[in-house]
Amino acid sequence: MGTDRQDRLIRVSRYVLMCVALSYVGIYLVLAVLRIQYPFELEWMEGGSVDHVRRILAGDPLYVKPTLEFVPYIFTPLYFYLSAALSRILGIGFVPLRLVSLTSSLGCFTVIFLIVRRETSDTFSGILAASLFAATYRLSGAWLDIARVDSLFLLLFLTSVYVVRFSRSNRAYVLAGILIWLSFMTKQIALMLALPLLFYAAYLSWKRSLYLIATTVAAVVVSTLVLNLIHDGWYMFYIYELPGGHEIVPGLFMDFWVKDVFLPLPIACILCGSYLAARRRQPSHDKRLFYLFLTVGMLGGALSSRLHLRGYDNVLFPAYASLAIVFGLAVHRTAGLLTGKGTAGARLGVILITVSCLIQFGILKYDPVAQVPTGTDLTAGRELVDLISRVEGEVLIPDHGFLSCMAGKRTYAHRMAIHEVLRGSGEVRAELVDDIRSAVSQGRFGAIILDTQWRREDIENRYNCHAPIFVAEDALWPVTGKRTRPTYLCMPK
Repeated sequence: MGTDRQDRLIRVSRYVLMCVALSYVGIYLVLAVLRIQYPFELEWMEGGSVDHVRRILAGDPLYVKPTLEFVPYIFTPLYFYLSAALSRILGIGFVPLRLVSLTSSLGCFTVIFLIVRRETSDTFSGILAASLFAATYRLSGAWLDIARVDSLFLLLFLTSVYVVRFSRSNRAYVLAGILIWLSFMTKQIALMLALPLLFYAAYLSWKRSLYLIATTVAAVVVSTLVLNLIHDGWYMFYIYELPGGHEIVPGLFMDFWVKDVFLPLPIACILCGSYLAARRRQPSHDKRLFYLFLTVGMLGGALSSRLHLRGYDNVLFPAYASLAIVFGLAVHRTAGLLTGKGTAGARLGVILITVSCLIQFGILKYDPVAQVPTGTDLTAGRELVDLISRVEGEVLIPDHGFLSCMAGKRTYAHRMAIHEVLRGSGEVRAELVDDIRSAVSQGRFGAIILDTQWRREDIENRYNCHAPIFVAEDALWPVTGKRTRPTYLCMPK
């Protein structure tokens, strides 16, 4: 094969790869725009997030004694307060919360691009890295744009990564510490992800690293003490005690490495492994050492979350973000080494690397249509809200509290938040159980709408439960997360 023909093939293959990679970003943007206005839940806990925002705007504290009235999610509060600020402008509903997540996800794409481009001085590699992360959208649960904390948490953490990597001043390390703290204030797992970064900073300069470490630790400790004091001790109960009691499933360890990481990202994993395992030439400041620390932290954090009994695909965000970054670096390094040789075999190697990347993006293909609710979903949701509005008295909907708000009625605690408390033991659990039983036995509700046979014995003593609510088999299922929908309509006997 002639040199000119090989060069032409390299240009064409790179152009095709660029188009395929960017198509994933474009598809994501289209999906996010189509989904943001959907007035019902894309995922079953979204409504609970909106209830948190409503509570903030009403001036009520988030972390309170658990009752049937309200139980907070076991997340730190930054996402809810930021969403509440936007909700003051746009109104209460899903749109402000999804807009925070959508904006944050675009920020994640941008920071991944900037990290790789700055390391490589190559826009092409930066685009590949950002696009690979976008391509894991369905793999990580189609979660980037929904009303949950994950995209904001990841954006803040990735920004701290950028600062730690490319800044060496004391002020920059203070800023990075603040960013890590803000990420922690969105989702607690940020501290686990950050530990290798702190070790890396200490490896470079233990004196300067004190600015990063001290800022991070001080911010976390002070905010914990202050918020715990403000919330009469309930902050630590929800943020530390309940998550610490999560059941670990060791059998999921191999599933993480095989099903979550290697099988969907085989070529990316091989390229990343070769990059991280390459011999270091500058022991004190080698960038590969930094990305080894980063990958260990982000994969380790994702693994620890995945090992929890109910860890869903969204916990894989950090793993895929780190692999996307190193993938961009690896592609640039490998192609650069081959191009530098100038031989026909080296040019053929560049073509093969490009084709391999195309195959990797092809492996990640998914059905975009399946990520968007249908007209049937919209109709079913409106009919359900109408049904709720016609019930005399209050309606308990423990799996979808915001539905009752849409019908002009009050909301109650989300079943997932209740479950976190009921998993434990002691007086707090016993009092919450008594509160639920008392409300049900007294017939406090004009109707109870359930997804499952939750608290069946308590409810059936006072209510007759009928199923199904929907005639259509395919109506109002969430497009991501737990597959559940309102099923049982329980009316007083």
